Amino acid sequence: MTSLASLKQVKDGGISLIYPRTAALIDAEKKKREKYNEKFPFVPALEYCHNLPESTKEEKKIKEDVMSCHPNCCFNHRVGMPTITYEDIEKQIQWESEPIEFSAYEEEMVNEYESTHFFAENKCRGAGASERITVRHMAYKYFVENRTQERKCLICGSISITISKNFTHRIKLILDKVPFLYKKGMEPNSDFPRELHAAQGGQIIAIPAEEDAFRSYDKVGDVILEEVSSWDKEDDEPVLKAAEPHVFKSNARIGNLTTPKGKQGYYWNKIFTDDPDVKTKYKNTIQTGDVS
Repeated sequence: MTSLASLKQVKDGGISLIYPRTAALIDAEKKKREKYNEKFPFVPALEYCHNLPESTKEEKKIKEDVMSCHPNCCFNHRVGMPTITYEDIEKQIQWESEPIEFSAYEEEMVNEYESTHFFAENKCRGAGASERITVRHMAYKYFVENRTQERKCLICGSISITISKNFTHRIKLILDKVPFLYKKGMEPNSDFPRELHAAQGGQIIAIPAEEDAFRSYDKVGDVILEEVSSWDKEDDEPVLKAAEPHVFKSNARIGNLTTPKGKQGYYWNKIFTDDPDVKTKYKNTIQTGDVS
């Protein structure tokens, strides 16, 4: 939980800045925020302001003060909250919802993910796991929070690199709203980039579900394995075995997020099995009920 001392720091500055600034400059930015919002190269260092504690009168006041800085209250409001869109047969948007705040269970997913090195989410489509953890949390973690040079997040969504790059595409759409967070000279030159490089030093990389791809990287901080049950790979366990050593080599976190698709593959045999003789090291979260 965020400490009271750090909350006071957020309050005193009005916004928590990613780059060091003088008190005078901070004050000037606060006064001119509405008019010059897009001209100042800063981003709030707070991930999501609705998560601030409010158990005491002082905490409530600080939270109100921070939220009053909208959209500069936190990273997610700065880049815009997610919306739901409906498209026609030609992929033209016919309707788009108002921005949607994160639900309590979505925030709990992030907390659960960060509380362990071995995480598994048995999700249902539309539940928000990929948007909240794979896209937004990783964007924040590597482009705002991380200051370790060459620290890497590996995202694997399929045996095809093309599908894996759908996730870096979604992350890019968010980061394009704060383009100064890209490493200068290494801005993405494609809408579906394989790599995203942060000015702070982090990297987010899309890779295919091949064991050699996981062994090619060092300084790995997170490995996200998306839709494992749909990889359609004859034997997917070697991929998991290639990913897991990063936990011990560089203190990485492994996240399995998938919609169940039958009792097959390592996702069932190693993580969500109902075999009492199989003990899993993964911290499991189930949103969909039984695996069928």
